[in-house]
Amino acid sequence: MNKDSLTVGKYDGLSREELIKCLDALEREKTQILKNYEVRTEQQNDYQAQERLAILKAAVNIGDSLIWEYDVENDTIHVDYELNAYGRKAPSRLKIEPFRKREDFLNTIYPDDRQNVYYNHFIRLINGEISSYSIQYRRLFEDQIVWVEANVQPYKYDAHGKPSHVVYYLSDITEQKLFQDKLYKLEDKYRKIIKAIPDAVFTLTENAEILDIYAGTSQNLIYTFHLQEGKMIDDLFPDEVAISLHSAITTTVQTQKEQNLYFPILSGETKKYYYSRIIPYETNEVLIMLRDATEFLQNKKQVDFLNDLMRAILDNIPVIVVVKEVVNDFRLLYINAAAEDFMGMKTSEALGKNDFDIYPEQEQAERIRKIDMEVLENLQNVQYAEKYVTPKGEHKVMNVIRVLINNPTRKDSPLLISMVWDITREMENELQLVKAREADKLKSAFLANMSHEIRTPLNAIVGFSSLLAEAESQEESQEFISIINKNNELLLQLIDDILDISKIEAGMLEYSYSDIDLKDICIELYNIHSLKIKPGVKMLFDFEHPSILLHTDERRVKQVMSNFLTNAIKFTGKGTITIAYELRGDTVYVSVEDTGSGISAENKETIFDRFVKLNRYQQGTGLGLAISKMIIEHLGGSIGVDSEEGKGSTFWFTLPLVSFGNRV
Repeated sequence: MNKDSLTVGKYDGLSREELIKCLDALEREKTQILKNYEVRTEQQNDYQAQERLAILKAAVNIGDSLIWEYDVENDTIHVDYELNAYGRKAPSRLKIEPFRKREDFLNTIYPDDRQNVYYNHFIRLINGEISSYSIQYRRLFEDQIVWVEANVQPYKYDAHGKPSHVVYYLSDITEQKLFQDKLYKLEDKYRKIIKAIPDAVFTLTENAEILDIYAGTSQNLIYTFHLQEGKMIDDLFPDEVAISLHSAITTTVQTQKEQNLYFPILSGETKKYYYSRIIPYETNEVLIMLRDATEFLQNKKQVDFLNDLMRAILDNIPVIVVVKEVVNDFRLLYINAAAEDFMGMKTSEALGKNDFDIYPEQEQAERIRKIDMEVLENLQNVQYAEKYVTPKGEHKVMNVIRVLINNPTRKDSPLLISMVWDITREMENELQLVKAREADKLKSAFLANMSHEIRTPLNAIVGFSSLLAEAESQEESQEFISIINKNNELLLQLIDDILDISKIEAGMLEYSYSDIDLKDICIELYNIHSLKIKPGVKMLFDFEHPSILLHTDERRVKQVMSNFLTNAIKFTGKGTITIAYELRGDTVYVSVEDTGSGISAENKETIFDRFVKLNRYQQGTGLGLAISKMIIEHLGGSIGVDSEEGKGSTFWFTLPLVSFGNRV
């Protein structure tokens, strides 16, 4: 192993500063030797050169470094770039050509730094004003700015004691500088954050001794408590607050979990409330964040009051309020007291359920879901009235409003609010009111119709009775008597209809049930009404048709069939009128068919209403069919008409083979 390799190994691992110190020591040693001995052997010079070379190589090999020597008297710079390349893998950013004179050095310095680096330090050094210096500055390299650190000192002096040769050790610290800048920026960022937060932040030991204080915008809070490093919590807070903080600090240290406290502090005559977070920090230390929560608590009290007020209102109004989460299968999020009563379950039982879980009738749940989906798809509020069957099985008429609103906690899950109130009684009252108004109208119409209908036969009776005394022949007398009798019958029928409709309204129409043969009734009515038909009209009935026995009110059945036949005779000028009946399951179907004028589709809808007359010139009260409808429905049957205008009509009714009013 040669001497050079041994020397290099000697300085391996030394820092840059240590290497510079070694170099300086060698230079001082060299100067002292020159003063004592004028002549040196070539071997000694060679050995020292090797020693110096080893140090330089080791020093330059630490990072991107450069060592150059400046000869002051000759204004020359000497750089051994081979030293700079020793052991390097990446090209150096410190190698600049030309770099031979002081002016070249000046040109490498960034313009803004030249005054300080060149004139304030380098020139002063070579003038002997300063002995050495270390400086950081910016250097130009191929249109780039490189941060460098320079350590400069003389190593030879002239006869006047001024530096004649200067060694300049340069290191690239760009990455270090950038990293420092990042650290400074990050530190500045966190300082700004701390200043911006409305909390006082400080660290304490587990014994509640204050270690550090970080005050942001809450300087007033710091001053309020006079927080100082080295003081104890007991010195700064009232006893009850200090005890609570001690307990919270101990719990935080032991469990390593955050604790939260609210506590009041009397500041002058004003009581303020503070919110404190005690957070685990270093070993056996905690971080406390303290905030003035007076305004927050005041706002919270106001919000709590408003919430209590709203809750009291919602729980005492007779309106069902239900809130559903749309994306959670429309499950209930809130119900009020009225909804609890309507659904027959407590809030704790209902929340989290949907309509399919609550309503026993799945059809109703499906109908509600369909409406909910329509509101969601159309993004429109809806209002409607609907019949409901409550979970208790009660039938109600409900008014419903559905409103879609945004969810403040989940933007992707809107809330559907349903407001429902029972309008059953209102609907019944409105229906009664409508019926009352209709009754008033009917009474007015009834009186108007009756006055007209009664006058017509009475005028005929009175008029022809007067003419009867002046009749000139027997035939004329008989004709007058026939007219008088016909109008007497009309008047009696009118009075019977009036009495019947009055009894039906009062629920006093009498029914007398007995076993009857429907065929006998049809034959009897055929014989009576066949005498009243107009010339050119035939009345038909199948006398061979088998008998059908019923248990019902014979008089009322005859009354209905007589009304059918009377109308058929009145509106049939030619053709036929047919009486028929047949069995249809457990009912009997009875009909009167004619080939008369028929009924329009519009009039068919109202033909069984009171005082409806298709021809105002025909005599009659317009009560017959209305009375017939009431009678048949009371007997447990149904009634209707099949007709086409200009082609005749078929009035029909059905009766059960055993009337519901008797034998069951």
